[in-house]
Amino acid sequence: MIPEIFALYQNYPNPFNSETTISFDLLQPAIISLYINDAAGRIIHLFFEENQMNKGLYSYNWSGENFSSGLYFMTIQAQVDDYLPIIFSRKMIYWSGENFSSGLYFMTIQAQVDDYLPIIFSRKMIYLK
Repeated sequence: MIPEIFALYQNYPNPFNSETTISFDLLQPAIISLYINDAAGRIIHLFFEENQMNKGLYSYNWSGENFSSGLYFMTIQAQVDDYLPIIFSRKMIYWSGENFSSGLYFMTIQAQVDDYLPIIFSRKMIYLK
């Protein structure tokens, strides 16, 4: 049996330009790590690691201003008692919008591992200056 520990909500706004909000609910006290990964899986921002937290709603802001436009993942790891940690991620799209005029754009990302078929992800974005 896997305990119900948390609910990680989709960041808002997404896609985002400059800053986004990451929120999660803890349904019971747990040891929590929260971080941002790039598309290669590297941790590029660590909010906290193995932090004992009480149940409740938590929200954090993250700025992508020092990073390239692209696909990122917010990842939460939670552990209760002697259970193995539960890890869950959601994708986020950061778009700097530099050197672009207002309009409709599509961001497409393609990733391939070894001999597997490539994965293609596309998202439409409306940019207003």
